[in-house]
Amino acid sequence: MTLVKKAWNRYRADGLGGVVRTAWRRTSTSLRLRLHACNPVRRRTVARIVREGTVDERLRRCGLAPIPLELSAPAFHRWFADTPYPDEYCPGPWRQALPEKALEHYLSLELLRLTPDAVCVDVASQDSPFPDLVRSRLGCRMYRQDLEYPAGLHGDRIGGDAAELPLPPDSVTAMTLHCSFEHFEGRSDVEFLREAARVLVPGGRVCILPLYLRDDYLNVLDPRATRPLHADPEAKVYSISDWPGGHFSRYYSPEVFRTRIVDAVPAFSLRLYRLTNPEAAGPGCYLRYAAVFEKPI
Repeated sequence: MTLVKKAWNRYRADGLGGVVRTAWRRTSTSLRLRLHACNPVRRRTVARIVREGTVDERLRRCGLAPIPLELSAPAFHRWFADTPYPDEYCPGPWRQALPEKALEHYLSLELLRLTPDAVCVDVASQDSPFPDLVRSRLGCRMYRQDLEYPAGLHGDRIGGDAAELPLPPDSVTAMTLHCSFEHFEGRSDVEFLREAARVLVPGGRVCILPLYLRDDYLNVLDPRATRPLHADPEAKVYSISDWPGGHFSRYYSPEVFRTRIVDAVPAFSLRLYRLTNPEAAGPGCYLRYAAVFEKPI
């Protein structure tokens, strides 16, 4: 028996393989993400996914010319400095993502211009501090909705599918979706907007940002997901472990966004914005497009 084979048999007998696998599973998520991000194949794949290319030109051809929006860096950074984000929000290595999240919150407030008498639903809110921040700053009535909350309406929490809200018609002023619309699998994106048209007051608005628009219509699926994932039949599919966007993410091409979303929900008018200088909020900020759907008066 060779020395290598003896070592291998001893390795198996001692159960070291199980020990190593257990230790790896218990390694912090942040470390695994750092190591995964160093994979050059993954970096090339991500670079392909985030390519924008001809999006603006094709949006114009689809009749969806984006409105240029320039961020006032001094105004944003004053707002950011005055906003008491809790330490447990974006903790540890995720703290570097806080300027991007703050940018999303700031721009949604700028685009919606909420007043103290507004009734707002933060959709797919999970543990976001946004509802509490808006409530403390403006005095609005804020609901937070998420699939992970207990089903039904409990105080300011709405649990269950965002396409089936336990709210009466014409009862909501505004709805916000921060880095969440892209995770709506199947037809949930369309069904949510139809439900929003029901619960919003005339003149009510839905603000979606970032709105992920890319050259290709694609889905990104995490092969390690513990439940079945449902890719769109017409989309290109990328399978990437530990994708920062979660188990499922959708990126619309301009043409698909027009036919799948805009044309399918005629109850809304749309204002599409393109942020021209996201780097003014911070070097890692990636928000490019924002959509505001408005219910006619």
